[in-house]
Amino acid sequence: MNYIKLLNAFYDRLETNPLSTSAIALWHALVHVNNKTGWRNEFSVAVSVLRIKSGLSEKSVTNARNELNLKGYLEYKSRKGNQSALYQLIDLSVTVTDKLADSVSGNGSDSPSDNTSALLNETKLNETKEDDDKTRAPINPFRFFEQEGFGTLSSFVGEQLGDLVDSFGEDRVLAAMKEAVLNGARNLKYVRAILNNPNSRKPKGARSYGAHQPVPQKSNDTSGISW
Repeated sequence: MNYIKLLNAFYDRLETNPLSTSAIALWHALVHVNNKTGWRNEFSVAVSVLRIKSGLSEKSVTNARNELNLKGYLEYKSRKGNQSALYQLIDLSVTVTDKLADSVSGNGSDSPSDNTSALLNETKLNETKEDDDKTRAPINPFRFFEQEGFGTLSSFVGEQLGDLVDSFGEDRVLAAMKEAVLNGARNLKYVRAILNNPNSRKPKGARSYGAHQPVPQKSNDTSGISW
């Protein structure tokens, strides 16, 4: 399983199949564990470990796990006694080659060339539609975080960013992140300072937050930032 392809496919899928911030944090924690196991098809991990890696409570881990399962992001099997549950991450980055193999094996009466042409045409149409959808759809804070060089979106950082989205709304968080980029301060502490600055708040419904508002000045002395 390719980590980068999996991550990109995950955020692509979030646009049409959204998750709660807890589920996003748990998914990142499970991906990290699976990566350490060498991408085994099935792996086990204790809830206590997932709590540490995701920053969630035991109840939140259970709820997030059920959400990921119901929405098709993973499969899991509970086991008796003190045994940890078994997990299987769904590979969201299915390749054209995989689809082609399934198509050929499932349509033996057709010639391989016909199957190939039909699949490639379908894939091209799907890719064109996806590109159009991505062009029209606004970018979300999680993808913006990675694309604009804020750092690696770990499970902990994803949870912190999710908390900001829950508190201030996606539009305001995204606008504050853009303001942070313009000021060369690519970190969530600076973004939070912008959001918590009462002078920077716009009336409800404004989508261009931060465009004409005062921004906290960068300083090596963090005690000067208003929280």
